[in-house]
Amino acid sequence: MRRLISRHPLATFILGIVLFFSIAVPAAVHADRKVDRDMDLYHAFIRLGVAQAHAVTAGGTVAEQEITHDAPGKVGHKRFHVPEGVDLRVWPDAKGFCIAGTNQYGSKTKTYCGAPLDYLPGGRFHW
Repeated sequence: MRRLISRHPLATFILGIVLFFSIAVPAAVHADRKVDRDMDLYHAFIRLGVAQAHAVTAGGTVAEQEITHDAPGKVGHKRFHVPEGVDLRVWPDAKGFCIAGTNQYGSKTKTYCGAPLDYLPGGRFHW
């Protein structure tokens, strides 16, 4: 083997590149699919957090609710819809409100609890 490597270094290099990409590409595709399938969950989670923060800041209250595709929730005076397979839960908390979510693939968000609009100077909401 050592003789083969020393005799054909370019072929050995090319073989190494081919082996690397034959392992790296399937791993990257798998990671990308996992991120893509969770995108609806995290997008809805952020939208709900921002909508809830604006509703509370405008003087609204937080109602405990489970929001699903079949049972949209209400944030302020507006209905809040989530994509199919996404379930979000919002409830009142001493800091303002808490939200958490899951999807049909078993992915879960962390529970976010906090007072609205107090994270950056000037009261801008930041996730």
